[in-house]
Amino acid sequence: GANIALLSRLMQRRCCEELLGLARAAAAPISRTKGGKPFVTRAVSRPDSAPNFNYNVSHEGAWVVLASEPLLLVGVDVSAPRAARARRPRAPADAAEA
Repeated sequence: GANIALLSRLMQRRCCEELLGLARAAAAPISRTKGGKPFVTRAVSRPDSAPNFNYNVSHEGAWVVLASEPLLLVGVDVSAPRAARARRPRAPADAAEA
């Protein structure tokens, strides 16, 4: 849960820092669309090689996936293997349905 969400945020920041040349001390300005897709605000200049830099991230169970693209829109979705989902602790509402 919380550790995977933290890992996801750290991966997003690292990706933006690395590909956009941001200093590590400066937080990558990340916002979300109405649909929840993360993006770097326009205030950050993009290199000529990545004029439409964008990325997407997905996580489930112990899996986190991040994909980035310098030119085209990118999306990613991950579904943990059935065995990994079975090991995940159930929320109280899920347990009541079982």
